Amino acid sequence: MTLTLLPNILLLCILSVLVIVSDSTDMHEVWSDKALRYTGFRFEFSVNNQEFDFKSLIRSRAENNFCFGWVQDSPRGTIVGEARCKNEAGQKMIEFVSAL
Repeated sequence: MTLTLLPNILLLCILSVLVIVSDSTDMHEVWSDKALRYTGFRFEFSVNNQEFDFKSLIRSRAENNFCFGWVQDSPRGTIVGEARCKNEAGQKMIEFVSAL
């Protein structure tokens, strides 16, 4: 008898927690707050010096700033990429990539 009641009790506990969370917090504010904490951007630039490894430099700077994303050569001969970081690190990455 107790084993058949266990799923119902679990469901009731989960539902009551969801009701408490939804009543006490405006979920839109929570998601908006999280969205304001991060910066994401895409970049593309031409490479004048073919011997210098810009991609490794960008990857290294991104790792040091705890950013994630990608960087690669494009078919047009440019370097393209995308990065996502916390706001402060994101601004540093934008300034760094813009200076290349």
